[in-house]
Amino acid sequence: MITYRKFVTPIYLLNMTVQALVSLASPIGIGVFSAWLLDKYTEVGPWIYVVLIVLGVLLGLYSMISFILKASRAIEALEKQHKEAMAAASKTKEEEGGSEDNE
Repeated sequence: MITYRKFVTPIYLLNMTVQALVSLASPIGIGVFSAWLLDKYTEVGPWIYVVLIVLGVLLGLYSMISFILKASRAIEALEKQHKEAMAAASKTKEEEGGSEDNE
């Protein structure tokens, strides 16, 4: 007998949250590090921090939203696949039960 599996568990939600936060923070961190390098080794000026941090925030938001949308599509696909498997299993079970009645 096939039983229903939960696709969204607390550990899965924690994993998704951590991955979303990392995808948000990574471009910001890269922007801050790049701004520090440019400020230290060139004579660009401290205004580069503002430019690269804002760019990092925008890219981080885009990355996080893209990740969340892809993860939600993957869960929907798993649920659809599970429903199709359940329907096929119940159909097979009905056919097997029907053949026993005919004998």
